[in-house]
Order: sequence, then structure tokens, then C-alpha cells
Amino acid sequence: MLALATHEPHFRVLREDVFANDTSPSACRMCGQEGHYAAQCTGTKAEIQKKPPPDKKPFIFLDVAILREYLEVELDVPSSYFPFSLEQAIDDWVLLIFFVGNDFLPHLPSLEIREGAIDTLLKIWKAELPRMGGYLTNQGRLELSRAQIILEGLAKREDEIFRRRREGLSHHTTPFGRTFRLTALPLLMDNV
Repeated sequence: MLALATHEPHFRVLREDVFANDTSPSACRMCGQEGHYAAQCTGTKAEIQKKPPPDKKPFIFLDVAILREYLEVELDVPSSYFPFSLEQAIDDWVLLIFFVGNDFLPHLPSLEIREGAIDTLLKIWKAELPRMGGYLTNQGRLELSRAQIILEGLAKREDEIFRRRREGLSHHTTPFGRTFRLTALPLLMDNV
């Protein structure tokens, strides 16, 4: 996200692929079992066996210029009555991703990345962009009235998101063809 936020087109990122040795993308990172995530893992340290590290560490190479080309196609909304601005669309993209959270920011309760939160936000943004009359961001400043429209669009979907989460029937297929079955998580909303 930081590479996109710089608006520098000739940016490359090289990082370690920390998930390269995952046998199953939906399995717990701690114990390797299906049906829960590391945060809900109840396995004791004696039960959890760490795999030996590989001899060579795999890396991921990202050419931000190519990512920007993909985003240009994905973020273009032909039904909007104002001209498309890739730079402003990228700023909006970065802002939307912050709603999903990262290592330093918690996500909104209804936005879990494993449940397709990025796709959900992008659908809302594309549907509401013409109504907003412009982009969420304007030269680094957030347009609160437009952000409110996005959050209202998310609020309309929250009941369904929480219902699926409670029932444990939520299936999500990523753009890469991986399907995740999310197990029922205890919710604080049981008394609602």
C-alpha cells in the first residue's frame, strides 16, 4: 500500500513469502489443522510441531507499475459522469484497504479479509462512485460526506455478513481460485 501511496510508477518490492510452506491456505498457522485460525487455536505447545525451515527462502517480487496497470482496469467506473483519475482512484483504493486493517490497524468488525472484505468494499465503491460525485480523497484529504456513503453501503451488508459468520456457512473463493470455508466464530451479538 505504501508503494502505491507514493504514486511512484517505477517502484519494486521484494519480500519474503511467509506463507510459502503452507500446505492448506485455510488451515491454522499454529497447528496446521482445518476449521479454525491461529487466533482460536487451542493446541498446546507440546502438540504443535514446527516444520524445519527450508534451505532457501522463497521471495515475492512485485512490480508496482504492473499492479497500477491492473488497478487502472479494475478501478475504472465508466458510469461515472466525471473523468477517470488513476491517481485519485489509487488513493481511494489505499484508503479502502485501511478499513480492512493491517499489522498495525485493526479491521472494521464486518470486514474480514478472509471473507472477501476487499471485494465487498470495491463493489460498494464502484456502485456508489457516481452517486458520490467524486473520489473519496482529494489531494490527500478525506471527503467525509463521500466516506459516509461508502460506510452506509457497508452497513446495508453487515447483517448478512454477521449472519453468515454466525451460521458458519460462509464460503469465499479468492480471485486465485482458493476456496475458504469459514467456521462459526463466537460472536458477541448472540443477545441482539
